[in-house]
Amino acid sequence: MKLGKIIEDELLSRELRTLDIASLMEEAEHVGRVLSWCIRRGTPEICRSYLEISRSAGEHLARIRIVKALESGSGVEGSIDSNILKAILRASKSMFSYLNGRPIDPFGKIPVKALGSIEKGRLKLKKNHYYMLQLDEAILLEMAGLVEILSLDI
Repeated sequence: MKLGKIIEDELLSRELRTLDIASLMEEAEHVGRVLSWCIRRGTPEICRSYLEISRSAGEHLARIRIVKALESGSGVEGSIDSNILKAILRASKSMFSYLNGRPIDPFGKIPVKALGSIEKGRLKLKKNHYYMLQLDEAILLEMAGLVEILSLDI
């Protein structure tokens, strides 16, 4: 199945479709054949244009799938991107849960509990210690399972 057909099927379907590894492998093989043809002809500009169009189409497919997942509130089990779509859904729910019982300070920081020791650049967290992190950073770390965002029990 070519990328154009995958995008067409996704656009025409009301529900998220399953995106499987076989379809992606078929697309990768197709890209390889086109690039091989370009190189044999000695036309690298065609290869560059083709790759840019393919990259753009892939980004559009990803956006379509994200929007559909957000609208439906769920991903598709068995799809190659199901875990990514679930993480995006969790992030969108976390972002707006701060309007209901989650503390946020005037600087946009929220309380978290580190679930493991983390040291990456300026970020240094120790397991079971509490920290105030920027909202976006906390949500990303929660999505990765590295922190628990704390809420007020009212």
